[in-house]
Amino acid sequence: MAATILSRLMLSVVALILISVITKIIKQLFYRDPHKPPVVWHWFPLIGNTVDYGKDPYKFFFKCREKYGDYFTFELLGMKTTVFLGAKGNNFILNGKHKDLNAEVDVNTDFFQFNDSNR
Repeated sequence: MAATILSRLMLSVVALILISVITKIIKQLFYRDPHKPPVVWHWFPLIGNTVDYGKDPYKFFFKCREKYGDYFTFELLGMKTTVFLGAKGNNFILNGKHKDLNAEVDVNTDFFQFNDSNR
């Protein structure tokens, strides 16, 4: 009985991983946003391009630059990382406007203001 439960659990885990990989592949193939930098191809969600990047970051950047251009996005341990390379990339990062480089989420501050009329 324990072997049956264990085999079903393992089958469920394998099915979950397979479904997540297939979903990731379909998402990369068919749901590209033309207003965002190109995304570097990867097979596994959460892992993304971590292994290739971890082996040799310079080789990874040069290979991606050759294929995708001076700016691209890759997934590093589940987080999307956008890279700007070359002279245009340096100009964008070093001389960019704060609103273009800010990674903070835009929050409506009126929601957090205390209202004295509710007392």
